Amino acid sequence: MPPNPSLHLTALSRAEFESGFGFEVRLGAGRPLQSRAAGELHLVRRRIVTRSSTEAERMRKLQIDAKRLGTIVHYIGVIAEYFTVIFLSVWLNKMLKIPSLFGFPFRAAGFVLTSFGVLLIAWCCWLQFTVGQGTTGFPEPTRKLVTSGPYGIVRNPMMEGQFLVFAGLGFLLDLGAMFLLLPILILATHGVTVFIEEPNLKSRFGQEWINYTKIVPRWFPRLGRTQGGTGAKQP
Repeated sequence: MPPNPSLHLTALSRAEFESGFGFEVRLGAGRPLQSRAAGELHLVRRRIVTRSSTEAERMRKLQIDAKRLGTIVHYIGVIAEYFTVIFLSVWLNKMLKIPSLFGFPFRAAGFVLTSFGVLLIAWCCWLQFTVGQGTTGFPEPTRKLVTSGPYGIVRNPMMEGQFLVFAGLGFLLDLGAMFLLLPILILATHGVTVFIEEPNLKSRFGQEWINYTKIVPRWFPRLGRTQGGTGAKQP
């Protein structure tokens, strides 16, 4: 009578184990059979990995959505700032009974200043988005330091564009009170820039930011010089 096939348990490599084949069953010199238990273990492991990947992707999307929401809130706050300053100017004008100060030439100049300021702000936002690969808000900051365009002349061209818009609106809308609020706004902006924004940029960009500040002034441009220091703007 021929002997019964012998049962042998053979160990596999770590890579094979991690792929779900914990062991094999051999009948004599016959074909290897995958253990049913090992196959079920493999399926369970795949489900766990898939579920973990799904949860990680979901968390990543939630983080992105939270940052995007923060950016939206930031821009809503910026728009609210403009309306608040204009409202306060109109209110102060009435409370202080400031007479009409600006005729047609001033109003025409106000239109030019306002338009130039809006274009400057839009240009800066575009550079932050395309070159800096981010936004102007803290929730989604730029990944790269922007030193081209107006940022090669002064370090805060967007803020200067904002001051031009407010000054232009003061002339255009005949709001003398705007020029009472503007110095306060400039001082507040200067404080935020020096004590909050610039330390944040230094921590993010390190020596690149330090070198940039040595060449490009904060507010007032150096005549005949840009970021490269030779009169040519650097990309």
